[in-house]
Amino acid sequence: MRAGYLGGIGMRQSLKICLITLVLSTFAVKAQEKLPLKLIATTPMIGFTGDFDHFGLDLKGNRLFLASENQKTVEVFDMRTGERIHSITGFGQPLTMAYLAESNRLIVTDGGDTDAVELVDCKEYKIIKTLKLAQGVDHGVYNPTNKYFYVENGGGSEGKTHVLTIIDTNRLSKSVRLPGFPEAPMRAWLLTMRGKSFM
Repeated sequence: MRAGYLGGIGMRQSLKICLITLVLSTFAVKAQEKLPLKLIATTPMIGFTGDFDHFGLDLKGNRLFLASENQKTVEVFDMRTGERIHSITGFGQPLTMAYLAESNRLIVTDGGDTDAVELVDCKEYKIIKTLKLAQGVDHGVYNPTNKYFYVENGGGSEGKTHVLTIIDTNRLSKSVRLPGFPEAPMRAWLLTMRGKSFM
């Protein structure tokens, strides 16, 4: 009797495990059926070369901004159709960027021989203001909470340390300049959502 009772418990436990496995498998199948990303359009970039790895996004206006470093332009796409609708010129080497929805402007780090931050009017699609920085302008991170744009620069090809320049995007002015960062590129910045610190 005791053995039969224990056998019954073991069977019930096995049944529970099988049911849990079945439920988890069902969720996994449903998750695979609803993929988060789906290719809906392809836009040929005939005549363009180089990496395409820096973007800006205007959700309300359905626009995607792409830094084309080799062509020294920022390309604008209509996200609804995938069509390339404009090419913004005047850059030395456009890199990271952030779309400023409140003012319909784009802020772009401009490397190469330019070493600046450019402010672009996204209605006229032209550079309207340039803020010169120390050599070696590279990547930037925008914090939408405090409206600051954190830019890595000051290193250059021979620099042993880099500088973090904090830019007030409301006025496009240098707010703080923090020197003495390690030579390794600072691409892993994480901004807190409250805008009080970075790391």
